[in-house]
Amino acid sequence: MSPYFPLNMPKVQERSRAADEGSSFDDDIWLNWKVGQNVFRILPSWSKAMADEGLFAKVVWRHYALPSSDGKQANHVCVEQNHPKLGIVCPICQVIRDLESKGHDLGNYRCRFKAFVNAVDRDEAAKMSVPKVRIVSLTPGVYHWVLRTIADPYIGDITDPYKGVYISVTKSGTGIDTEYSPNVLPGREPVVGSPEAVENILGSLHNLDDIFKVPNEEIMKIIQASADALRRKYAISDKEQPNPVVPPPMQESNTATDRAFKSLAADLNRYPTEEEVAKIIADESKLNEEIMKNIQKVQSATKKDIVDSNLVMDDASIRKQKPCYLLGYLPGDPVCDICAHHIACSTKSAKV
Repeated sequence: MSPYFPLNMPKVQERSRAADEGSSFDDDIWLNWKVGQNVFRILPSWSKAMADEGLFAKVVWRHYALPSSDGKQANHVCVEQNHPKLGIVCPICQVIRDLESKGHDLGNYRCRFKAFVNAVDRDEAAKMSVPKVRIVSLTPGVYHWVLRTIADPYIGDITDPYKGVYISVTKSGTGIDTEYSPNVLPGREPVVGSPEAVENILGSLHNLDDIFKVPNEEIMKIIQASADALRRKYAISDKEQPNPVVPPPMQESNTATDRAFKSLAADLNRYPTEEEVAKIIADESKLNEEIMKNIQKVQSATKKDIVDSNLVMDDASIRKQKPCYLLGYLPGDPVCDICAHHIACSTKSAKV
């Protein structure tokens, strides 16, 4: 008698709560989605270890629509997300991190997941005594719905081969407007008519761990080629736009910090790192402290003392040549509100 591994229901409920908050293929084993109603029965886990973890599906993370060396788009598995314990760096993730640190938006290239399950198509089950076990690709939305359905105490384990239920998923729309609407069909029954046929189906479950393996060296070279193509794509973009758009400072700052921030970005031809920005702001803070001390000294003096101790710049062309570090004013800024005059900087380089 073929073994049947009941799902660990507490584990399923944990995964349901969490959900709310490289591969080899044989075309003959896939159940293709069609527009309209798709009715199938999700089968139980392919191993006891998976069932004990509350798993009935293989979640696979992929990067989509990547450039490739032949000029076409490519999809590749993400080795970091799919096999985190191996400590392998995903070449595509690394390029995304590098480019996003320079201000590029690569959200479309970040990996997304689909869940793969063993299933039986109802139309095939009606025609054959022992229908072929297929693999169905579930979108994140449908997968989360299945998790919630199984975790619902009024419904329970829909993957049970003897007391489970068929589900209906209606596909509508095309492209990015495609939608999937799942529903549980009424009636609990064996996946197929006879106990012998059920046994045959359970003995034919695909080991999804074997299908979605760790990419070998040859596949990793192909993934690396796509990563290199992605880097080149944005390198060309950078050359076409040598002056990157500089974002606002990371925290409130005065005009001097803004200008220093933009100056650094222009010199580097990239976005400054957080450490570089932090240093700019720290230096600015220190300068501001010195300025405030000078302002307090100035405020304690009379207007006559200020005018006598600093040379007044009435000529606009001269006034714009030097910033007034004494009061923190920069070229082009308004007149001093304290002394009502444009006063020279501490170097006293201008004349009355």
